[in-house]
Amino acid sequence: MEGPPETVARGALLDALENGHAVVTATRRLARHLRTARPRDDAMSSWQTPDTLPWSAWLPASCRDLRDFGLLPHPRPWLDDFQAAAVWTEVLQADPLADGLLMPGGAVEGFREAWRLAHDWQLPWAELGARAGEDCRAFLRLARAYRQRLRELGCLDPADLPRILAENAAALRGPPVIFAGFDTLSPAQRSVFAALGTRARRTCGPGPGPLATMTAFPDQRQEFAAAADWARARLEANPAARLGIVVPALEASAPLIEDLLDEALSPARLLPGGTDEPRPWNVSLGR
Repeated sequence: MEGPPETVARGALLDALENGHAVVTATRRLARHLRTARPRDDAMSSWQTPDTLPWSAWLPASCRDLRDFGLLPHPRPWLDDFQAAAVWTEVLQADPLADGLLMPGGAVEGFREAWRLAHDWQLPWAELGARAGEDCRAFLRLARAYRQRLRELGCLDPADLPRILAENAAALRGPPVIFAGFDTLSPAQRSVFAALGTRARRTCGPGPGPLATMTAFPDQRQEFAAAADWARARLEANPAARLGIVVPALEASAPLIEDLLDEALSPARLLPGGTDEPRPWNVSLGR
């Protein structure tokens, strides 16, 4: 039975990066945050880029190191996402299933995602076949054809990389590696974690958070005003806090929200000649 992974407190992540540790994050956003958190907090004008990468980038980079240093017993190239999609498309076009598809591109993405999940969670292919419905049988048939095509090409799929790294991680030297932001490690990720041995750490999972509450308001204006007042109260308690307010259909409501946020957070802008005062907030219309 595998024991619980060794953990490191979240507050020690930035110190670990400064001490030369590598941090592997669950998301690209967390990796970007860690690269700039300490310089931003300490108002630094220059700094050494921390060794932090998201899992999706760290995994192929580690496998490339194994290959480039001659540490793989049977090195084979692996496809990138574009190449893998092209091979899946080729396999699908040769299958009778393709004749009944209106959007084969969407089917290819679905099959690729199913392939990746089956590898990440190390699902037993024989058991899948024994319990398969019609859609699963179609996927398994295409997966066999895809695997055969990979053998013909002498290539690996990106979903094979966790296995490659787990089998050869002991030969790859380097600093301790901290896995950050993972609520759950998939079996494939756990195999890599275990293969790193004493080099591997995980951040502590987040503790219980505050309970969510729901409040009703007579109209939209009062709801937005309450959100602005909430932000002002939080910033008065902690001026360094970073807050977010999520608004459905933001584009239509932006003028009203901007007025209310100015009133709550930057009232100097409401005075004559105050429009040049900087705002402590911004509006993003990202979809």
